[in-house]
Amino acid sequence: TQEQNVLVPLIHQGAAVRAVSAMFGSSPLCLAARPGDSRLETAGGATGLRIGAHEDTSELIRRIVPNSTVLDVERTEKLRMLISGEIDAVQVYDVMETKRLSNALGAELPVYSFNRLGRIHGNQQVELGYAQTIFAPCSQLSDPAHRSVLVDFLRATYQGWWHSITTPREAAEAVMSLQETGRVTDHWEDSEEFTEWSVRACNEYVKTTRRAPSLLGSIDPLRWEKASKWLVEPLEKKGQEGGQSLDTSLWQPRPQDFSGYDVAARLSEETERRATAIREKRGGKRAKLTVVTIGTEPLGETHSDAERRRQLFSPAWASWFDKKTTGASLGIDVEHVCLPSTASTEEVVAILRAHPHADGVQLMWPLPPHVDRQRVYGAIPVDQDVDDNAFLAGGAIGVPKGVSVTPTAVLMALESGGVPVNGSHVLVIGRSPLVGTPLARMLESKGATVSVAHSQTSLESLKALCGQADVII
Repeated sequence: TQEQNVLVPLIHQGAAVRAVSAMFGSSPLCLAARPGDSRLETAGGATGLRIGAHEDTSELIRRIVPNSTVLDVERTEKLRMLISGEIDAVQVYDVMETKRLSNALGAELPVYSFNRLGRIHGNQQVELGYAQTIFAPCSQLSDPAHRSVLVDFLRATYQGWWHSITTPREAAEAVMSLQETGRVTDHWEDSEEFTEWSVRACNEYVKTTRRAPSLLGSIDPLRWEKASKWLVEPLEKKGQEGGQSLDTSLWQPRPQDFSGYDVAARLSEETERRATAIREKRGGKRAKLTVVTIGTEPLGETHSDAERRRQLFSPAWASWFDKKTTGASLGIDVEHVCLPSTASTEEVVAILRAHPHADGVQLMWPLPPHVDRQRVYGAIPVDQDVDDNAFLAGGAIGVPKGVSVTPTAVLMALESGGVPVNGSHVLVIGRSPLVGTPLARMLESKGATVSVAHSQTSLESLKALCGQADVII
């Protein structure tokens, strides 16, 4: 295993290996500054900043933060130098060294991923790609027997990671039992608490490789190509041409099974770029989203399943069940207002109108039955309605667009997967006013023949419809 940013340039220069899978969907490489030092937050703030890095990443940092002073330091020295104040920031891994530094300094550190630093410091194309990437020799990939061994290895690897995600404490205990006590470096603390924290941090990166509901470790070819292009740019400027670095025949989702993970990752990148532009335009003030939840029925951080869903599925920085952390990772401030399930229509309306300085307001669905849907959705100003759910207010706010974000996301996922809608028979299971009903209408407008199943559809009818449909949503 190796980082994409390390091995892809070598493949470009002739190394006969290919990537087949990746355990981390993004790189944990980052810069950590001393507590309270926010100079990396702004494009001009890095001028003269002393950054300590190991020699294998120093050139990357010079490309990403060009106005800084990057010092090549030994791995064993870099943390000590930050703690002592000899340097202002240090290149670290966000699955162990950030925790080690926070413990040593007694405070949380400002931490910046390389991708985020690129957005801040004017290099919008920065993309390190995948980490803990599994590479295989080309000779083995052309041999059926070796390919079979590789598939078995990958299957076992991700069964192990799923076990770690579902039972992180048990996984940490296994690490401790295999780890020779005392044989650790200064970036690691030989304790159960530290090891479990590190295992959980690794799990977050593993979850970003999910490209189908039950498949971890699969590489998105578009993301791989984008990162590779940026990584080999200096070599191509010197006239060096390279070849293929990714094998997509071994560990990919089945063609007929896909979800929105790839699309979501690309939308997150675009959202982060927009949020950065807004912050710069406003002199450092971030975009703000206010989320209003009534009771515990809506799927969000107040839901009874929220903690378990956060643990099992998306990482905290890309989770519907942790919007505050997700927003922070994108450069957006998220305020969550939680109302009791007994809140009246008047109370909800008052809350929705109490945030004129928020850029967006999101009212979580479903609402308690006693709350007037038309009145509360009508209370959200159109320019703050991030979910575009104004149509749920009916005629209360003029002519509705009749489109909401979730049906739009479904259409984007279909388009991304190359699924034709025009002329297809599409079965939509569910007829909620938020998703199923508007989605069916949108699909019809795009030339699909649409069937809708719902809670009153018999099991036999549902089976028959599933058998007839080209696409099932």
